[in-house]
Amino acid sequence: MFNSAKDSKPTETKWRHFFVMVVMSTFIFAAIFTMRPTLVIHPIVAMGVLNRPQFIRTTLIRTQQLQRITGEEYIQSAIINEKTTNSTEYAKYIVPYDNQTLCQSIPDTKNWTFQCSVQCKELKLTDIPTTKVDVIKSCSMLQEGVSWSLIANRTFFHVPFKSKCLDNLIKDHCSTSNAVPNIAHYVWFSKKEMNFYHFLSFVSTLKHLNPCLVLVHGEVPFGLYWEYVVLIANNIINVKMSPPTTIFDRKIGRIEHQADVARLLILKEYGGIYLDTDEVILRSLDNLLNYTFTLSHAVDNNLSNGLILASPNATFISHWYLV
Repeated sequence: MFNSAKDSKPTETKWRHFFVMVVMSTFIFAAIFTMRPTLVIHPIVAMGVLNRPQFIRTTLIRTQQLQRITGEEYIQSAIINEKTTNSTEYAKYIVPYDNQTLCQSIPDTKNWTFQCSVQCKELKLTDIPTTKVDVIKSCSMLQEGVSWSLIANRTFFHVPFKSKCLDNLIKDHCSTSNAVPNIAHYVWFSKKEMNFYHFLSFVSTLKHLNPCLVLVHGEVPFGLYWEYVVLIANNIINVKMSPPTTIFDRKIGRIEHQADVARLLILKEYGGIYLDTDEVILRSLDNLLNYTFTLSHAVDNNLSNGLILASPNATFISHWYLV
């Protein structure tokens, strides 16, 4: 005889086990899904630089962890992400490799091999201004020491900050009717080698701003990229300047903050266009030279001091620096 009360216990136990398994599986799946890497790809032009091809920059985001990865890991992450999501969203940012036709654009990201680099277009030296400013002539009537050195077979001049020689040079060669003189300023306080990104900034400044002078304040960069910059442009001058160490009787500890103060001192003294060494200019800024002060825009509706245009003794800078 079938006893329903007796036989229902095994069935009830099975259902209870099944329910526990479902709950555990749900938690495990949620944990795995939460920890699954989320790939963020920033579009970067593929290029080969000194045989070090750069394809994409990726960011691996995990729960309570942010880690930037490079090398083979980001390539593998990109492939895994696209293959597991059946997505071709990022295909347009990558140039795959094809043995027959070298580099082709293949829309199907499942076929990526990441073995192709695209060479930068050859830089035309005719695009770079090579206006020569005569430092010696401008300083010949002054009892002021001006030093020079040979870099890449070019005479490279060094003058002190607030130099009368430099004042005369700007007055004689760089005076215009604009409020802002077309003089580019960089701050280079540490003795470091110029890298490719610094090089891009300098070349873009020379090409698109066509400055009368490029003043490098502080130390002098070194390396092959720097020698090439000096070779193609002979209107670059080193302005000897020590990093500011105090402001309002308070010590300035970080070199970044020293550079923040220095750029205000520089623009107040000379006026012109200040650029951080990672700024890349894409077009002329001539339409901004008639304004006495222009500050660049940053993310999140903030302002950035990475690019500043100012006339000498600009009122805004005086209020900003409170001098």
